This record gives sequence, structure tokens and C-alpha cells, in this order.
Amino acid sequence: MAKAILLDSLHYVRNGSEQIPLLRLHRRLVPVKMCVCIEGPKNSTLEQLALELCYTIRAMNISCLRMDYAAADEEEHYYNQLDGKGIYLSAILDEFTLDKGFVKLRNRDDSIKSPLHVSDLQKYLIRLFK
Repeated sequence: MAKAILLDSLHYVRNGSEQIPLLRLHRRLVPVKMCVCIEGPKNSTLEQLALELCYTIRAMNISCLRMDYAAADEEEHYYNQLDGKGIYLSAILDEFTLDKGFVKLRNRDDSIKSPLHVSDLQKYLIRLFK
């Protein structure tokens, strides 16, 4: 049964001349539900914030990875790799996060980065994954 679910959730998306694997498991079935990643130049404050967010999310019993930096020129490839791993949601931190307190949430299914204030993140994740 588990093999059938995995095979059924594997899709391939065409990106130019290559096909990219995409694991589309339901958000409650994915082993790693979300990741926290940083866009832009290296910043120790953003790294600390990313670690704190990961700890907070894990304390809510939601599996979370802390990912490396996403380079601007390789951003599409970076997110395609996350989609291929089946990670449902990405919380993206950047300079705007430090200035205004907003993170960008990128959903695997539609790839839209929507802003959400850090203070509302816990309520949103509980509603989404519980």
C-alpha cells in the first residue's frame, strides 16, 4: 500500500528540456513538512532567526529542516530540489524579515511566495498541519 501511494504521488514537471521529479504527497503524509531557508547574502542575525524558527516549529511537533542559503542565480533549481524531496512548505527569510518581520511562505503546489508575519506563523502552521 505504501509503495502504491509513493508511486502515485511521484510526478515529473518539464523545465525547459529537462524533467524534474516532484513528490506530491498530501501535506499530512510528507515526512518533512517544511523547511526554513535564507535568501540573499550571509547574515548571522538571519541564521540565528532561522534556527529559532526551526526550534519553535519542531516544538509544535511539525518536522522542519534548516536549509542552506538560496543563491539568487540558482533559486529556481534550489526550490525544484525541495519540491523533489516532497517538502510541502518553505519559510524564506531575507532582509525584509529583519526590517518588517515578514517571512515568505512558498507552497510546493503553487510556488507562490506569500508574506506572513512571524507572529502569525504558529497559528497558520497549526491550522495547516493539525
